[in-house]
Amino acid sequence: MAEGGDVEKAKRRKREERRENDISQYSSSTVQQPFIMYHQPPSDRISVEEDTSRRRNMLKLNNNACTSDRKGVVAVVGVGPGLGYSIAQRFVHEGYTVAIFARNKARLESFVKDIAEKETNALLYAIRVDCSDLKEVKQAFESVRSFGFVELLVYNVNSAPEQPSQKFMDIDPERFQQSLTLPSLGAFFCAQQVLPGMLEKKKGTIIFTGSSASVQGQQGAAETACGKFALRALAQCLAREFQPQGIHVAHVIVDGPISSMRKREGEDEKSKMNPEAIAEAYWHIHMQDQGAWTHELDLRPVTLLPIVMQPHDCVTAIRRLDTDAG
Repeated sequence: MAEGGDVEKAKRRKREERRENDISQYSSSTVQQPFIMYHQPPSDRISVEEDTSRRRNMLKLNNNACTSDRKGVVAVVGVGPGLGYSIAQRFVHEGYTVAIFARNKARLESFVKDIAEKETNALLYAIRVDCSDLKEVKQAFESVRSFGFVELLVYNVNSAPEQPSQKFMDIDPERFQQSLTLPSLGAFFCAQQVLPGMLEKKKGTIIFTGSSASVQGQQGAAETACGKFALRALAQCLAREFQPQGIHVAHVIVDGPISSMRKREGEDEKSKMNPEAIAEAYWHIHMQDQGAWTHELDLRPVTLLPIVMQPHDCVTAIRRLDTDAG
């Protein structure tokens, strides 16, 4: 038993040495080409063969030249074929090093390759992570910070795919817990990882993607709205605490379906929001002068009317308050 334990320890030691060697490769100034990295937390349950195969796929060199005058690092958490992809491409186009996060490794790989084909000087890192797991989030951002200063965090995670409204008593408790965890707890984890560096530099931007459910609860939408409300509250708290230190925190209400690079047959694309246009708004927020910062932005397509409280609603609310006070 002791001999077997020693062998396993030696194997773990070798894996750690290989990880350190990878880190030295991408932190060295001699590296001339960008590469894709898939970060996966080490697991004692995988075999040596699986670990070796995984690591061969971790580093894939692109044919694009890496310039030494690149800007800071942008971390886009929650990248799918719509908004997350467009945000990543927008900042890559401007010369930023971009790390994209999602749970689906195959999808991440396809996004990185697709963006690299469009942007000849792209430097992208794909990192697979479950944002509800603090350990995974910490390990992922350790990798990201080794690329440079994270000057922008975009938290774009959805708690669940689009689904019809659901009666409150029919909501599964586990799904409800997940709907709270991903929008709010995941955002909390990620913000804690980037804020120390931003405070040290006295600059940085954090953008949270919300929705109409962030500001208005609807019948049948408890599973979505509660987590989004919490995310908006987190954004407001961070903005008030860290704005004096030069850190810009904004919450973006994206009210409407977003067009995707993967079109579905029969869907009306005209009524959907253009993800590239939304990404342009995120770029604008990050580049704003400190004299006029946006803390909440409300975006929707022309086909959807804005959420506006009518005057008679205000009067009714005031009367109710007066009645309660009396």
